[in-house]
Amino acid sequence: MVRKLRRYTVITPILLQFCLALSGQDARPTRDGQPAGVGEAAKPYVVYDTRPVILHGPYLVAPTETSVIVAWTTDTPCHSKVLYGEGEPSLEANNAKDGFLPVGTRHAVRITGLRPGQTYRYQVVSTS
Repeated sequence: MVRKLRRYTVITPILLQFCLALSGQDARPTRDGQPAGVGEAAKPYVVYDTRPVILHGPYLVAPTETSVIVAWTTDTPCHSKVLYGEGEPSLEANNAKDGFLPVGTRHAVRITGLRPGQTYRYQVVSTS
């Protein structure tokens, strides 16, 4: 089946088909023009809607007369903010550093400018 011709080796088609059958690959491209053996890898990525889930909290930490830290943890890394206000939450606080919102699973946002003796409502928001 294999014979030498000068400096080149000639492999007959029968032997090549046998080698491909042993390796479990098909050398012919598919009808869609994909390389052989690509299969599931050629399909587009599936994007799942994964919204962060709050695992622990929210907790009010280190309260002072005019500020408080709201802390919580999520199951996936994400951005975080706290909506708050005297009635409905209409103000927003976040822990941006140099204009960038940090991404993580442990969140702590400081709310400042609170008035002593006033009741506030708050809502934590985590978005990916």
